[in-house]
Amino acid sequence: MREMNGTTPPVLFRKDVEALIAQGRKLFILDDLVIKADAWIPYHPGGDKSILHIVGRDTTHKVTALHLIEAKQRMSRYRIGTIQGRWENFVPPIQGGTFRLQSDSGRDAYRHAHTASSPASSRRSSVPDSDNSDGVSSIHSEEPYHRQCFLFILFIISLDLETYPPLDHATPDAVVAAYRRLDDRLRAQGLYDCSFRAAVCMGAFWHQMSFAAHDAGHIGITHRFHMDSVLGIFIAGFMGGLSLGW
Repeated sequence: MREMNGTTPPVLFRKDVEALIAQGRKLFILDDLVIKADAWIPYHPGGDKSILHIVGRDTTHKVTALHLIEAKQRMSRYRIGTIQGRWENFVPPIQGGTFRLQSDSGRDAYRHAHTASSPASSRRSSVPDSDNSDGVSSIHSEEPYHRQCFLFILFIISLDLETYPPLDHATPDAVVAAYRRLDDRLRAQGLYDCSFRAAVCMGAFWHQMSFAAHDAGHIGITHRFHMDSVLGIFIAGFMGGLSLGW
């Protein structure tokens, strides 16, 4: 696993990152650094799928929330460049994203592949010749059904647009700003500093209470239905947060 040295990494543009990903590189953005994960992706404790789903994306907040500071510092050693300004996320290749090489042939191949796989070209290729009268009649007979399906799809799209927030820059920026304020407040209150002694005591308490609720459910504490039911409901409901109805 070869690491980067302490020299200043170059500035990479969006097309540079796109070309490297098109060549098979596993790149993502972390604190305005372009991280190359090819060398250590097989050893990632969370598996390779979690890395493949962030290729081409700015994952600063995800990495910050799920990793220690030491892990972030270790990732930064594999930087190959930096970015400037706002980063527009790519769709990762594992999710169907298409990336172009910087060469002309690569761009032409991308355009050809994109055009060939477009819905319009698929519809044109599926339409039979005009000389086939049976095919034309079958198409006309299916037009009402296709129109209903098309209207239903438009309804679902409009419903999603009304339900979910828009994909403009203002909405994700507001979410990011709210997350940063929450993170700063939690750090200021020291809530990230866990007390393991309290966690051990709480775990032992819940361990004993779960057995007590289990025995109460089987009328095994006082062997009196009403008394054990009251004890079980109190232990499970008010202390454990679960119902004794199981």
